[in-house]
Amino acid sequence: MNQLPTNVNLASAEERHGGILSLIASDVIRYAQQAQAFQGHKPGLLRQTSILLTPSLICCALYRLAHALHTRGSIRLGRAVARANLVFSRALIEPSARIGPGLYVPHPPGIVFRGSAGRNLTLYTKAIVGPLGAPAFGAALDICPRLGDDVTLGVNVVVAGRVVVGSRVQMGPGVTILRSVPSDVAIIAPYMHARGARSAAMRVAP
Repeated sequence: MNQLPTNVNLASAEERHGGILSLIASDVIRYAQQAQAFQGHKPGLLRQTSILLTPSLICCALYRLAHALHTRGSIRLGRAVARANLVFSRALIEPSARIGPGLYVPHPPGIVFRGSAGRNLTLYTKAIVGPLGAPAFGAALDICPRLGDDVTLGVNVVVAGRVVVGSRVQMGPGVTILRSVPSDVAIIAPYMHARGARSAAMRVAP
């Protein structure tokens, strides 16, 4: 079985990947790529423009703004923007959360994210990532989950506690993760199936 990652970078996404505009642009590109894959053709100019007004990208942009304010020391203002995001999109993303470029949130309602993640994170409706018990805002990242690159969380997935999830991990609907998961794994509740032929299925949660 692949080894658990130990080097998930907790540096600010802005520090590692440029400023807020660069990160928002990466989210727009990821959304457009997903739209093209779904529609089977490249979105037209009108569609590309309308993408900027979708709840998905507004949710991502408000998170990026809240995080930028938080990292610059404007804690209260960052939390205010995060609360506005909660009201508008019904998604609670901690301002201190660190998420790399290419965030994709097809349907924001019910999403909760407190932790860190690499590139190309995908969060579906009611996906929850966070520590085992924490206030609405202000959870310390060292007690939150850490996710690698290209991680997908399906509907109603829960990742809780001080766990590390490797890169290229896909979690199907209803999965609950309470312990660390290696890279290159597809998880279908309640079992974890490694893509590698040599790896056997592992129980993740009862």
